[in-house]
Amino acid sequence: MIVNQDGHKFVRALRTRLFASIILAAMCCMVVVAASAATADKGRTTTVHIYEGDVLAATVEVAGESTVQDALKKADIPLYSKDKINPSVDTALENDMNIHIKRSDSIRLVVGGKAEYIRFTKGTVADVLDRQGISLGEEDTVNPSKETELTVGATVTVNRVTYKVRVETETIEFETTTKSDSSVPAETEKVIQEGQTGARTVAYKDKLVNGEVAESTVLKEQVLKQPVDQVVAKGTKIGVSATNTFSALKLPSKYTLEDGVPTNALKVVKGSSTAYSAPEGARTATGVKAASGYVAVNPKQIPYGSELYIVSADGKKVYGYAIAADTGGFVRNGTNTVVDVYMNSFAQCAQWGRRNVVIYVLSYGTWGK
Repeated sequence: MIVNQDGHKFVRALRTRLFASIILAAMCCMVVVAASAATADKGRTTTVHIYEGDVLAATVEVAGESTVQDALKKADIPLYSKDKINPSVDTALENDMNIHIKRSDSIRLVVGGKAEYIRFTKGTVADVLDRQGISLGEEDTVNPSKETELTVGATVTVNRVTYKVRVETETIEFETTTKSDSSVPAETEKVIQEGQTGARTVAYKDKLVNGEVAESTVLKEQVLKQPVDQVVAKGTKIGVSATNTFSALKLPSKYTLEDGVPTNALKVVKGSSTAYSAPEGARTATGVKAASGYVAVNPKQIPYGSELYIVSADGKKVYGYAIAADTGGFVRNGTNTVVDVYMNSFAQCAQWGRRNVVIYVLSYGTWGK
């Protein structure tokens, strides 16, 4: 195709106009985007928190593109020449930002538990209270005293004291009493009377400091229902289930058993027991040959020669009729052991082991007296 000089000029002009149109369209788009962003920023709301010292002075919402200065203005919080603020007043706000002001000439005033920082130059506590329009009730307290001369940075605390009377209905807990009962098996307990709680009304006078109860005084008390004690029977009856005895000595006919225990004991001794055996021909502390039925005791508690009948506290083992004839090693150990029963073999000792027993003293011996 042949294009003359005028044709070339036409093409170049067309290209120039097309490029200019593209540039203009792009600039229009940028203007629209910028305008939209500006509109969005204007509609944005930022929440910030302003602190004076350690006290939250205000939480405000500021619209649009704003700075710390705008937040202070919105909260109506003045900033004085020597005050320090972080971040600076020209800092752009961010959502949930914390702004901290440190006052140059201020004191901390706490009234009724609520704190604030106030401007201060000089004066007493009374001057500050008067300037802030704070009056004291008859029971209110102020610290330091009203006559105290204050300095910058001091803290003045006013505690609001009030009184309130309240009436409460309270439960009276029942007591539990225990008594021995020979009809109840030993080492068991049985409730023979159920306890019942009572009720009472109590009038209290509460002293409230800044709305919190600091102390209470009982003004009046009235019992509405008396509690009923719970009574528990503690068994002393030994229910012997075992029939075989370890002792080789037979119970003399002058003594009788009922439910496996003697009916005519002079004394009952309770405690722990152990078992021992000895080589053939060994003698006891009283000179009697060591044998089944002769047991070791504390002679200060059970005299030598005393007749005994020994059963386990749970009634499952019966040593049987025995004579106090030896001194137990437990006497020197300070344990709660009351008897060391003699067995014919180590196997029997292991079978008996250590167990709680009840010793029925049938007669007191006089050996060695």
